[in-house]
Parts: sequence; structure tokens; C-alpha cells
Amino acid sequence: MMRCGLSDEELDTYSRQIVLKDIGCEGQIKIRSARACVIGIGGLGSTIVTQLTGMGIGFLRIVDRDVVERANLHRQSIFDIESLGMSKVEAAENRIKKINPDVKVEALPLSVNDYNIKSIIEDVDLVLDGLDSFRIRRIVNRACIELNKPYVFGSAVEMFGNVSTIIPGETPCLDCFLPRQEPSATCAT
Repeated sequence: MMRCGLSDEELDTYSRQIVLKDIGCEGQIKIRSARACVIGIGGLGSTIVTQLTGMGIGFLRIVDRDVVERANLHRQSIFDIESLGMSKVEAAENRIKKINPDVKVEALPLSVNDYNIKSIIEDVDLVLDGLDSFRIRRIVNRACIELNKPYVFGSAVEMFGNVSTIIPGETPCLDCFLPRQEPSATCAT
């Protein structure tokens, strides 16, 4: 049976967020039809993917060239011991399907660059960044501006974190509020 455009199963599954006045049934339907791309499935990206999956996003494109290592397990929540040696996107896709089989997933085990970024993000509604490279972030930022895609930039180094939402034409872009700087620390340094 359908009520307010959602099945009884969906109403039960997402009941805790549907009751929020800023979401409701209408918002849940928007979430269900949304298409997002998460680039970088490490400490931030794995958490982003897990949360979007739990919320019931309709489509997730996940992009990362790396493989799961033992040093990832304590801080990258989507992976477990069985993920060791697998590509991060393959392991994440397997976990996403277990969390919420209704989410459509496209796993791209590749490096983002100036040549492929537009084709990676052109058909999504939102781009989320779990990257650890400012060089790649700037590539993503430029493509999001050119394609008019909202971009959620997040970073964490040591005990400090930052998150910003960049909406082309409404907010400053990444290059506007973070001018080019010297190379900074990453999770590996």
C-alpha cells in the first residue's frame, strides 16, 4: 500500500527522518530520487556513503582508486576484515547493498583527473568530497562550477575538520575561500 507516495516498508524504514518537519514524505521522495557522487571512500567518504545509504538515496556513484588496507579499518566504517585487499569501491558497494538493497550503486575504481571529472559528475544532483588531495579537490570544484553542481567539500586532518557546501552562483567556490596554498598534511603524513 502507498501513502503519501511511499510504500508501507519505506514509511517504516525512514520513519525517524520523515517525522522531521524539514523532510516529511515530500523530502523522502526527493531523497529517493536523488543521485549523488561521492569521490574518495576513505575516512570521510565511507561515513558519507553509509549515511546516504541509510537515508535512502536513490543512486550513489562512488569513486576511489585505492584498495582496503588494514590501517583503514579503524576509521573507515564501511570496511571490515573481509574487505582487505579489495578495491574500496567494490567493498563499499557490497556493504551498501547489505545496508539498503534499494540504493542503486555504481562503483568506479579510478583516479579523478581533469579529463574524466565531467563525465563522472555530469548526471548527478550532488557531489560530495571525501578526498585527501587539494589538487584533486580543485579539479572537482572547477567541474562542479562549470556543470552547476552543488559540491559538499569536507576535510579532516589530525583532530580538525571542515565542511562547506558550495552552490554555484550562490556561494563562494573552493578556490575563492581557500586560495592555493603550500601542500598540507594528509592522513598519510
